[in-house]
Amino acid sequence: MNLRKRTYISEGRRPPKGTPRVGTRVVFDPYVVSMAMYPHKEKFPRRGEEGTVTTVPLPGGKSHYLLGPGGGLLYVKWDKAGTMGVAPRDVKKVGATNEEKLYEAIMAITGKGLEPLKSGIRIQKNTEYYMGASSDPKHIIVTDVNDRFITYMTYPYKNKLRIDRKIGEDLIIQGVRTWIKNYGRRYPEDVANFNKLLAGKKGETVDPSDFQRVDVRVKVIGKHASDPEALWREAERYGGVGFNMKNKVFEISTSRGSIPDIKKNKNFKIISIK
Repeated sequence: MNLRKRTYISEGRRPPKGTPRVGTRVVFDPYVVSMAMYPHKEKFPRRGEEGTVTTVPLPGGKSHYLLGPGGGLLYVKWDKAGTMGVAPRDVKKVGATNEEKLYEAIMAITGKGLEPLKSGIRIQKNTEYYMGASSDPKHIIVTDVNDRFITYMTYPYKNKLRIDRKIGEDLIIQGVRTWIKNYGRRYPEDVANFNKLLAGKKGETVDPSDFQRVDVRVKVIGKHASDPEALWREAERYGGVGFNMKNKVFEISTSRGSIPDIKKNKNFKIISIK
């Protein structure tokens, strides 16, 4: 048997499900953290460079994939950089959308380095998520998303921030799962929505401006007008409360989305919104 004329899967192991086959045209779309791990980055393909999956001589015969940590190496003959191996997670099929994953696993940033997560998440505009690897992830609203970046807002929801999409996806997956674990029993409707997103399905959307913090001054009217402080707890339904003794008005720090509810309250009349 002539081993050199046959193509083998290195070390008798098949590549991860979804790894592109020989002859597939792919484009280099690396994680930011991946670039820090590649040696001689100046010799590597640039982001967006295309190539064709190919085979190279390996122990045991020729193969297009080498088993190893972090998902192993996929060998590609790049149009400009030549033939070299890259992590399968760092390529996608030419013409594929960002949702069409070639590599099944999303790589998580953990204390052990890059490790695969078993499922992804749908990232969509105008949607609530939780983000972060801590035990108390922060609440965010995604306002825009493309192949490279996720744009989002967090408290007090006035300024937009941006993060690399793949790193952001990882942090959002961890944040959402942590939030479900810590608070899910109290909010079953939110859990149902997050489970849809974690399954890659369309979730509920929100108006980002509803979460912006505003200061609302209200005057008590009706039968409690002579004793406005009696409605302190009712005012607290909408947010943090202060009381101006001189003007006899409540100063409520709340979200813009609460304003319609305050307007409907027959005990309050809005004086100003800042």
